[in-house]
Amino acid sequence: MQPIEQILTIPRSLFEQHGSFQGLHIGIDGYAPLMDPANHTFVPRPLAEEDFTLKQIIPYVLVHSGGKILRFVRTKKAGEARLHNRASIGFGGHVNDGDGSIVEGISREIHREELKLISEPVITQVALLNDDSNDVGRVHLGLVCIADVEAQIARSDDMSIAGIEFLTIDQLHAEFERLENWSQICLSRITELLQLLPSK
Repeated sequence: MQPIEQILTIPRSLFEQHGSFQGLHIGIDGYAPLMDPANHTFVPRPLAEEDFTLKQIIPYVLVHSGGKILRFVRTKKAGEARLHNRASIGFGGHVNDGDGSIVEGISREIHREELKLISEPVITQVALLNDDSNDVGRVHLGLVCIADVEAQIARSDDMSIAGIEFLTIDQLHAEFERLENWSQICLSRITELLQLLPSK
């Protein structure tokens, strides 16, 4: 029997204490306690998915290069059936106890699990994403990051991912209805997010 995955959570009350919101909050200033390991608890995933007193912090990484954003399509191999055949601009997933930190969780997803990048990314945390409009969203809190890379070359060995391609903002807007909900939310304010990237 496989061990039950232990995933990183924070108390929902902590999020509300620092200002709950619906949608995208540009910047993470004022929410530093949510990222403090002292406030993190690793909880069995089945429990976390049903406990509305907890919020699972989910890194959601947009890969950017030269004004283009990396898009991919979730195949039927993806674990979440509701996302099958939906396009996405966000890579990532749960932070588990083997990662040790949010930063390590981000690194695992974009370097070893979901994605292989040719050039080393510069990662910037740019926003928080909250969607309490449904039961799934109520137990998650997205940490939106942008991984800025030089080379517009990427691949994935993950069978749940297909159709990887760097697209312009206009091309992504043309696919808007096909994008998963979190990607739509991010794309709607992509110009503001990109402005937070460090100057080169």
